[in-house]
Amino acid sequence: MLQSLWQVRSPIPPLLCSLPKRFKGKYRGNLVSLYQFNIALGEVFGYVVAAIFVNVKSGGWRYMLGSSLVFSTIMLVGMVFMPESPRYLMHKGNPLESLEVWKRIRGLALPENRKEFFVMKHAVEEEHLSTVSRKKYVWLDFFTVPRARRSIVYANTMVFLGQFTGINAIMYYMATLMNQVSTAFF
Repeated sequence: MLQSLWQVRSPIPPLLCSLPKRFKGKYRGNLVSLYQFNIALGEVFGYVVAAIFVNVKSGGWRYMLGSSLVFSTIMLVGMVFMPESPRYLMHKGNPLESLEVWKRIRGLALPENRKEFFVMKHAVEEEHLSTVSRKKYVWLDFFTVPRARRSIVYANTMVFLGQFTGINAIMYYMATLMNQVSTAFF
């Protein structure tokens, strides 16, 4: 439960946290580039939506702010239909369902994909055996495991910097700001 909450609320997708060990070099760069491209594309969409509402006289800023609900609602609906990750299903004790999701995502035609699935299966089994004795205080891993502690510190730092710099507010009002800047100079 705690892991799934972290995955939903984390600013750093768990997939990107573990890229070096899960993907070959040829896929890793593409995934990181695609992730960054989608962030930039989202900002462009936000700017376009804000530009649409820039000339609304009464409460245009409300439409700019409220328009973010459109894309987040689409994402929420998409998340309802998205399958759980094979690793998560394996952790929950559903190896057959995990295999079905793996087949849908990666397939089993290539020997590398089959090998990767079985490596994941054995890694999950080893993790399960090592955590059985301390199952009561799993949340302490955030403080006692250096890798988890670094991830938490990094994630919270990124969230703080994103909110502290106010980039979200600037992106929401970019059309208004550019309109005011252009009328001030011309």
